[in-house]
Amino acid sequence: MKDLNVKPKKSISAYIMHIMIGIASVLSILSFYMYYIVGSKSEGLLWVGIISVLIVYQFSLRLIFGTVNSHLPISYRQRLFKELGFEKSIYKRVYVKKWKHKVPTYNPELFVLEDFTMEEIASTMAKVEADHWANVLISFSSLLFIFIWGRAWFFVPVVIFAVLFDLVFISIQRFNRPRVLKIIEKEESRRNYE
Repeated sequence: MKDLNVKPKKSISAYIMHIMIGIASVLSILSFYMYYIVGSKSEGLLWVGIISVLIVYQFSLRLIFGTVNSHLPISYRQRLFKELGFEKSIYKRVYVKKWKHKVPTYNPELFVLEDFTMEEIASTMAKVEADHWANVLISFSSLLFIFIWGRAWFFVPVVIFAVLFDLVFISIQRFNRPRVLKIIEKEESRRNYE
């Protein structure tokens, strides 16, 4: 069994996220320097800066909250992670079972059945869900950029898209966890029977 606190090998998703933060950081600095300091009032430069800052902001906060979250005592047994009565019908209507395998996983090593118990996997699923709920809040906080640059017509749809993006991952965790919990229950009843 692996230690959950061991830093897993970075996935392709993680590399892409870090590379995008680096590129967007450079682009935002250069474009804002040209726009605000040099005085090149090109609307294109401003847009490159705004989009780049939004990428850096969103991805950096997601990484920070993910790191903080990994150290919090989150358990699948907590009330927030209990399945609600109406959930199954929603997941059936949006066909979660058909597309969930096509969605990338940031740390796939944390879900390897040979390395972790089902209890550890269920707790990891709860932590991942908590990460994505935090990401939803981070997404809404992007609306604060409206006070700097206006352009609500741009920021509102970006926030809606970001929230929907995280709801995909939340749905997958909430869809899968009851199945994992059934396995845990079977294992416990088998142990009690023996």
